[in-house]
Order: sequence, then structure tokens, then C-alpha cells
Amino acid sequence: MVRTPGEQDASRALMETWPFLVGLIVVAMVGGVVIMAVRRRLLARDSGAGDETLMESLRRLRDRGEMSRAEYESTVRTIARRAASRPSGSASTEPGSSGGMAGVTGQSPKPTPRVADQGSRASGPVERGVGGGPPPAAPTADDFPPLVELPPPEGESKE
Repeated sequence: MVRTPGEQDASRALMETWPFLVGLIVVAMVGGVVIMAVRRRLLARDSGAGDETLMESLRRLRDRGEMSRAEYESTVRTIARRAASRPSGSASTEPGSSGGMAGVTGQSPKPTPRVADQGSRASGPVERGVGGGPPPAAPTADDFPPLVELPPPEGESKE
């Protein structure tokens, strides 16, 4: 079989580009493996960070001198005041729950249903008439005069 010059050029171009295409695929696969490894390492690091409580980390900061005694006491008082003002049902005591974030099981907490109050943005603005009376009626087409008198279509007479 005899090849035309155009077929020879296409065949040659394919032979020159296939190593590039194979290299591109290999780079994409290696990049995916690297991203998976980094992600796994970061997630493993985050799971160990939850072992330490906030109070323990504050004590450690105070003991190392990174936080003054006055700052420590002020922060502890603020945390205690916020915890005391929180309703008893809002603080989660279930294991695996992290105060509103997804727990150990990976399930997100159920959202609290929200109901719009009367006059809130969700229900729209309350329209009042003059003197606080009922709102005015919506205008109809009869309330406006015609802008232009159009001639009747051909074949129809004006009544």
C-alpha cells in the first residue's frame, strides 16, 4: 500500500506526540497519588488534635509564658460566662458530637427549622395605605388611558 504525503505527515505527527501523551497521563496519575497521600496525612494529624481540650491548651500557653496570668484568667472567665449563659439543651453531650460540627460518624447535625416572624424579610414588607389603613388596590388596565389609538385590522370595521 502506497501512502500519500498527507498520510505520512499524520503518521509521523502521531509517532512524535505519543510519548508526550503517555508522559502527561503518568504525571496526572502521580499527582493524584501525591494529593491522596498529603490529604491522608493532614486528616490523620487533625484527628489527634481533638484529644487536647481548650482549657488544657490555655494552661499550657500560660505555663510556657505565651499568655499572661491575667489573660488566662480573663479568658477562662469569658468561657465560663458563655457556657453558663448557653441554654442547657444547646450544649451537646453526645459522644462523637463536636458542638455543631460533623461527629466521628461523619453525619452532620440536623438543622433547626427556622420560621419567619410576621413582618420579617421572608414574608415581605408590610404595605399600608394612607393613615395606616388597608393597602391600596392594585391598578388594572382600565385605570390607564390608551397611549395610542390603533386602527382596526383590515377587514374589520370599527363598531
